[in-house]
Amino acid sequence: PLAGYVFIESADQYYESWDLASALHPQTLLATHMNGAPLPARNGAPVRLATPIKLGYKLSKWVTGLKLMASLGERRGYWEDKGYEWFAGL
Repeated sequence: PLAGYVFIESADQYYESWDLASALHPQTLLATHMNGAPLPARNGAPVRLATPIKLGYKLSKWVTGLKLMASLGERRGYWEDKGYEWFAGL
């Protein structure tokens, strides 16, 4: 109940963080299939984060872990740590 953020880890060392409200949005998906078949590796298997409410750099492929956090840590996201905007909402 105290979590306000989700930290997303990927197999290729990519990482992101999202606010919990965006992560729980009805259009946010953790996709394991595409067109009725298991998601291919080139499209982000085993799990790909997909949503129309965020810019592309927030959409992680090859997701291997999710961590709920009460506050944002020092690592906010791969591109955000290089100066990109954190929320990146549409």
